[in-house]
Amino acid sequence: MHLKTTISTLALFLAVACGEKPMIEETCEDYGTCDWDLDGWTQADGDCDDEDPSVHPEAVEDWYDGVDQDCSGTSDFDFDEDGFDWEEDCDDTDPTTYPGALEIADDGLDQDCDGWDLVSDGDLDDDEAEEEEEYENDEATNDTKK
Repeated sequence: MHLKTTISTLALFLAVACGEKPMIEETCEDYGTCDWDLDGWTQADGDCDDEDPSVHPEAVEDWYDGVDQDCSGTSDFDFDEDGFDWEEDCDDTDPTTYPGALEIADDGLDQDCDGWDLVSDGDLDDDEAEEEEEYENDEATNDTKK
């Protein structure tokens, strides 16, 4: 009897030591292999809420509901995944539009969310518009410089 117990213990030890999971059903919590919501996904597979069958890595995300259905770990309030939630993103359907984004002149869009589209000076050389004549008034002498 003692030899049988020793062999069983040794077999269990070797199975665990070699990375094999023991065939004891009650230990699935220890390995994250339980599928409590029966959706076919376990915590070890990436299921981030094993109490809700609509939440797993291949689920379709239902945006703005506060639930990470696809277990991506990203914000549920950032549809375009540009790093800005809908509250501060002026167009949460376009990943190139967010506060501080590069503004494209004269396209009718507000990429940087400042409330305006950038308007170019029309001379296409990326400098500021040149004035026809620029005058500075020196108030001390009342001289006008050109």
